[in-house]
Amino acid sequence: MELGVASFACYKQELVNLLPLFAQFDVRYMELWTFSSFANPLHFKYKDEEYLENFLALLLKYNLRASSIHAPIDSEADISSPDPALREQAIKETIKSIDALAKLGGRILVVHPGGKSVDREKQLRIASRSLQIVESYCQRLNIRLTLENMLPGYVGSKVGDLEYLLSSLSPRAAICLDTGHGFLNGNLFELMRTLGGRICHLHIQDTHASSDEHLLPFQGEIDWEEFMIKLTQIHYKGIFMTEIREAKNNSLEAILAGARCAFEKLTSFSARLSGKKFQE
Repeated sequence: MELGVASFACYKQELVNLLPLFAQFDVRYMELWTFSSFANPLHFKYKDEEYLENFLALLLKYNLRASSIHAPIDSEADISSPDPALREQAIKETIKSIDALAKLGGRILVVHPGGKSVDREKQLRIASRSLQIVESYCQRLNIRLTLENMLPGYVGSKVGDLEYLLSSLSPRAAICLDTGHGFLNGNLFELMRTLGGRICHLHIQDTHASSDEHLLPFQGEIDWEEFMIKLTQIHYKGIFMTEIREAKNNSLEAILAGARCAFEKLTSFSARLSGKKFQE
């Protein structure tokens, strides 16, 4: 398992200027954060062809890999929206992010399957149709679609939501497990138990019960030893992608160093766990 850091760690800044830092801290795998209503639109210009060519050249220069991309998110435009115009806008922007990922050689698309739940059953049906369109486009470019478990009150926050959405997609469609979201919903370990075989990507973050903080592991309330036990049990082989929020008191350097430290601590525990099972 390899460490990754999502560019959510610097979403207010221009990512292209920060790539040397990722290499300096030996973080080779990145998840690219695309435009959202609260991010800097210059952070990663996923719709600019010339920008993408230059970005790829820099990735190669610093021996970095854009392994995944987070589809654009918006407070109104989402793929489960009953409003056709907003829904089509969300799908259109998601497809543009797929094109960007393919150009950079990445393979995993992370999508928010829905917005705030108003009419959950209706929104799930709409999201299902939207995701089929998105997956069809992914398949053309050999990109794997993953659905992120959402915050409380959102479509995609419940295990049943994700099971329903996956049922209308190909067996290759998978789950991106956000540890903080699962913790806040009280279903983190239920998700791992029920959908473990479909989890191919992670958003590793810690938090307290009060809000979605996107902290480094061990800074919140998640039981990380139990998490690593469950992760070992589902035989997870993907990237250990941390998704830590940029903050005034949390520089990118501190996040990269902290992510490396947390990763080494957690994988060390996992190795001890595997060794104990082998001895038994």
